[in-house]
Amino acid sequence: MNTPLIHVFSLALLTATASAATIWTETSNGDLSSNEAAPTSLVVVLGSNIISGNVNGTTDARDYVTFTILPGQSLGAIQLLDYDDLNTGAAGDGNTGFSAINLGATSFIPSAGTVGSFLGANHLTSGQIGENILAGLGSAGLGAAGFAGGTLGPGTYSFLVQQTGPQLTGYSVNLVVVPEPSALLLSCMGLGMGMGLRRRRR
Repeated sequence: MNTPLIHVFSLALLTATASAATIWTETSNGDLSSNEAAPTSLVVVLGSNIISGNVNGTTDARDYVTFTILPGQSLGAIQLLDYDDLNTGAAGDGNTGFSAINLGATSFIPSAGTVGSFLGANHLTSGQIGENILAGLGSAGLGAAGFAGGTLGPGTYSFLVQQTGPQLTGYSVNLVVVPEPSALLLSCMGLGMGMGLRRRRR
């Protein structure tokens, strides 16, 4: 009796994360904001929301974006799709950057005095390509506040990528928005009840 509901739950989760869209790439949309008081505002939707940019410590040390997770949704992952020092032209060069996320439509310049204002902060390297870096951000590393569960619920957030070294570093991240577990469960229960009613009418 529970099997159909489990299948529906799995199908709903797969459907939510199946769509993929590039919402900003600096080569097409222009430079992302380097101003912590005015991050680039982006609209994210259920599924994959890909952002690609470049940072360097000489002229453009930070890229800031802000986005809103709607009620009934959550930020389920930030996948690091690419991270490369373009001066070497080789993937996997191992240069270290930094990423952080905080509540609100504005952010902070990372420092010992501001790191506690971030929900999550962590180093960023090419060795993390393919990983969900949101999980690492939430573990309260580098003095950030941290958050439980590895996901972030409805609200407005700002996210940054930083490279203070002189090398030009390209990166690509995927903000994966999924239904909140409670909303998804209610949706699946509704579908399951509907399936049950249809069976009874037969």
